[in-house]
Amino acid sequence: MSKANTQRELIDYLWEWAESKGIWAKLLVQKITTTQAPLVQSEKQEIFNYYIQGIGFQFDPPLPSININKPTFTPPTKEVSLTKLSEIKGVNMLAEDQVMDFSPNITVIYGNNGVGKTGYSRVLKAQGYSFDSNIDILSNVHETQVGQQAKIEFTSDGKPYSIYWKGEILSSDLNAVSVFNSDCVNISLSNTRELLVTPKGFYLFSLITNELGALSTMHTQQYTIYPISLPWVDQLHEGSPQKTYIDSLAHNSDKQKLEELSLFTDENQVNLMNKEEELKRLNKSTLEAQIKNIDLILSELSRIITLVKYTQSNLTKNDWDNIINYNAALKVLRAKTQKGIAELAEVNGLQQFNTIEFKEFLKSADSYIKLIAKENYPNNEDDTCVYCKQDLKDEKARNLVESYSKILNDTTEDEIAKFEKLKNIIVERVNLLADTIVFHQPAFGLKEDNSIIQPKEIVELNSKVKLYKGHIVNNTVNTDIDFEINYVSTIKFLENKQTEFISSKTLLIKALTNLETFESKLKKEIAELKDRKLLFAHKKEVITCISNLFAKKLLDDNKIQFNTASLSAKTTQAREELVAQDFQDKFAAELTAFRKQHLGVSIGFFSQQGSSRIRQNIGQYDINKVLSEGEQKTIALCEFLTELQLDTTVAPVVFDDPVNSLDHNIMQDVAKRLVDLSKERQVIVFTHNVLFYNAFFSLEGHVLYKSNTNFKFYKVNTNGVNTGILSDGTPINKLRAYTSKLNSICNNGLDGRNENDVAAEGYDYLRTGLELLVSNSIFQEIVGRYRNNIMMTKFPAVKGDMIEKHKAEIDGMFSRASGFIRAHSHPEEHHAPPTMNDLIADYERFKVIENDFK
Repeated sequence: MSKANTQRELIDYLWEWAESKGIWAKLLVQKITTTQAPLVQSEKQEIFNYYIQGIGFQFDPPLPSININKPTFTPPTKEVSLTKLSEIKGVNMLAEDQVMDFSPNITVIYGNNGVGKTGYSRVLKAQGYSFDSNIDILSNVHETQVGQQAKIEFTSDGKPYSIYWKGEILSSDLNAVSVFNSDCVNISLSNTRELLVTPKGFYLFSLITNELGALSTMHTQQYTIYPISLPWVDQLHEGSPQKTYIDSLAHNSDKQKLEELSLFTDENQVNLMNKEEELKRLNKSTLEAQIKNIDLILSELSRIITLVKYTQSNLTKNDWDNIINYNAALKVLRAKTQKGIAELAEVNGLQQFNTIEFKEFLKSADSYIKLIAKENYPNNEDDTCVYCKQDLKDEKARNLVESYSKILNDTTEDEIAKFEKLKNIIVERVNLLADTIVFHQPAFGLKEDNSIIQPKEIVELNSKVKLYKGHIVNNTVNTDIDFEINYVSTIKFLENKQTEFISSKTLLIKALTNLETFESKLKKEIAELKDRKLLFAHKKEVITCISNLFAKKLLDDNKIQFNTASLSAKTTQAREELVAQDFQDKFAAELTAFRKQHLGVSIGFFSQQGSSRIRQNIGQYDINKVLSEGEQKTIALCEFLTELQLDTTVAPVVFDDPVNSLDHNIMQDVAKRLVDLSKERQVIVFTHNVLFYNAFFSLEGHVLYKSNTNFKFYKVNTNGVNTGILSDGTPINKLRAYTSKLNSICNNGLDGRNENDVAAEGYDYLRTGLELLVSNSIFQEIVGRYRNNIMMTKFPAVKGDMIEKHKAEIDGMFSRASGFIRAHSHPEEHHAPPTMNDLIADYERFKVIENDFK
């Protein structure tokens, strides 16, 4: 698409849209305004990644934060001009050796129908754009189809370029060439067409719209990478908590609830197996046997709990600490018993014991007193002095002996005896405790060898009781060994097991009472355990599924981000503020130039997926239901010319038969408008209408264009085999030029050419000669072929009598010439091609008639 000018740039509107969307949209606008072209996949992915991160998805590592300011925007402008078209092959029936040089202003190519004009037009249209987007080109349909090709030379900003077209659209500056043909009318006047010329900057909306489509596709693809199917859910049992949870799985499902429902331990596995076995054995005798076994287990549990509690009362940390304290006291006391009497005297504060004699006495007395070892001596009634055997009833005597006693002995031994007794009480009590508690019933199950499982809590208790008991009994208790037995935990463990079996017994009793109800309940419990086990095995899948549901929810909640409605709204706003009125004014001016302003055509704009579209009508009715074909073509041409004025890219414009169905007055106006347009951009016109063709000849000599507009004319013919034979199309207004050619053909013979072809060429000249004879000789150029005015001053010179004499013969000769020339099919009455004799005979009569009007 070409780019058109507006009073303001559109970046403000795009930026407002981007700011409402977020960083990804700003990045998109930045990249589009920078490249002004479709983005490559890596750029699309970068934008999409920022969109994904923006709505809550996590990247590892996170995408770096970016700060994007509103970009500046300068649209590219170029001036393109065609210079030459050559080396054409495979295009309809066009001859291959033709060269068409283009005027920098206006080139007019004239030819009758079927001579190849449209073939040249199609080649140019294949490079550019048009209301009519059909660019299918065939080679000669009467021969084997071959590929198309052509060399197109052009300039862009003054620099020469060339492309070799081979049937495919090539990316080049020639893509800015615009084409208007008859097929454009219906398309141009359709009620919802897109603007042919995209106003300046508006093509950015289209580019962004296309990228939004690509991002939307990526969004859809992103949605598919989060699978949420769980093929195993059919294995879940109807009504189980697990089935209910999975059936209601959503993006916000409680994962803690999942943890609870999928918890499956070894104990659960045992429980499942037990329940399955229980179900198999669900009969009266089996239940009674199970109750009996539970009673045995409960009895043993009760006995062991009592035993543990007894041990708890008789092997305590307090006992342990007391023994440690007793041992410490005994150690001190025993150390005192090792002191002599002198040491005791010193301890008791007695002085003057330093003589050798008294020391010997004390030693002997000390030994003797120790031998009698009598309690409370010398305070008993019958006590006598150990030294002199005297009665100690006298208080002074007792005080004397007691003083010796204090020196010779103290209460250490008594204290030792007391602590030993306290210690022995504990030892004797602990020594009676059992240090091996053993379960003889399978309260905790059986091992693989069917031996009874001894719970680690009891094993540890036995070990500790045995350890502490051994130290106490063997008198090896010391402070380095901590006393630590958690009786409470062990008792609780056993009591819990006891409660468990009591509950089981209760259930069994109930089951025995109502076997059918219990069976149903048991099956439900088994189903729940199986579903729990299944959910445990697939928990990661469920967590992934919840995450995927959350991801899909995020995507669903944000898929509107790539909807083009908000962008279309911005397009509409920008177009209404920047383009609509300018377009209306220019369109009204074009209508006025063609004197069609009275038709009351209204123009309206709207947006669709970011593209600017136009609708036109008269009142509430479509134009094609109100206007004539000629009026419709005029309106379409006005719209086309209006859009070209919005275009800042100065590129060639091609008109292929633009005046079909137009009256001669409009043709003159169109010709003048196209010549005016050629001052702004190169114009190429293809036409078969001689009046339209002649209008350009008339304008070539006009004072407004004679010195500043370059005209180039081509005439297109066919040689019977190929079309598109080009020749100089500048009209030869002198009769002598054509009679000279006729003289040459009639006098020089065939020169190796086909007689019919030579005769047909001669009749072509004869036909033009007859036209010039009538306009120049007979009517004295009163009406010029390329003039609009009539020269009435020459009217008296017209020979009316000669006209009456020769008019029938002139009419017949013109009809024959028209029937024989290559531009027309032979009428039905002509079955034979022209011959040289026919041509010579008619030319001789032509000369006679010409002579009568001199």
